[in-house]
Amino acid sequence: MKKSSLKLMVLLGLCISGILFSCNNEKNLSEPVKGNLQKFEDYKIFGKAHNELLSHANDHFIVTRSNNNMSLEDGLQYLANFQKEHVNEMSIDDEAKALLKAGLDEYKDFYAQDQLYNMSLLSTRSSSEGLLKDKIGQIYEAGVIDHFEHDGLLTLCDASLANYNGELSVAEFKAIIADLITKWEAQHYTEESKYGRTLAIALSVSESSMDWWSENTVETRALPLWVGADVIGAVLGAASSVVNQLVLSDNEFSWTSLGWQTVSGAAIGSTGVVTKVGKWISNLF
Repeated sequence: MKKSSLKLMVLLGLCISGILFSCNNEKNLSEPVKGNLQKFEDYKIFGKAHNELLSHANDHFIVTRSNNNMSLEDGLQYLANFQKEHVNEMSIDDEAKALLKAGLDEYKDFYAQDQLYNMSLLSTRSSSEGLLKDKIGQIYEAGVIDHFEHDGLLTLCDASLANYNGELSVAEFKAIIADLITKWEAQHYTEESKYGRTLAIALSVSESSMDWWSENTVETRALPLWVGADVIGAVLGAASSVVNQLVLSDNEFSWTSLGWQTVSGAAIGSTGVVTKVGKWISNLF
């Protein structure tokens, strides 16, 4: 009964978000567009980088006698260093590499699935708890994201929670993300606007993540896979980057930093779910 109630709450939340998105779309479509439009295609560099890090971990991480006897803290740093080494080989510029490696260090605790879940979700959006929900609220109140992005980020959180509970398949998750991308494009965000970017970066990583998991896993009802860990990591990285920049900077904001912090958060969330890496981490507890 409890699980059915939770599922109903999640589905109701997604339905309400859909209604709000439709209203926003109708409003924006009636308004004249001024300036060049942001293109979702321009954000796909972040999703591509995420998938490259995930594939590297899946294909090349090796459990040895020495790394299997580490403390949890040392193990998480070891995994971060493993991914940072590959960052040096990636086809991105030096600034992006530095930002990505810094993010891998900052969010390394979230390689452990339980910590990622407990710190970021805890419950549905109606809960007053949850680091991630609080961060999304902070950046909305600060005016960095608009109402559409705020609801979009919360919808991603709800979908990830449903996926964690085995109530949302990879295919269904992909459909939600595709729908959000379509609605994002209908907002007609311009290049001159600060809005649209945070959600677009999170959606780019989320879309690429779902493609990766669809190609590299076989989903079963007996063993649901929390592919939403990527999405939560992406949203957490984006929101944390915005909050940190608002606190530490003097009205200066870097969208480049936001993008690569999003990638690092997602890469950590997803790497902790990869079968052999996940098993290795669980042995360190």
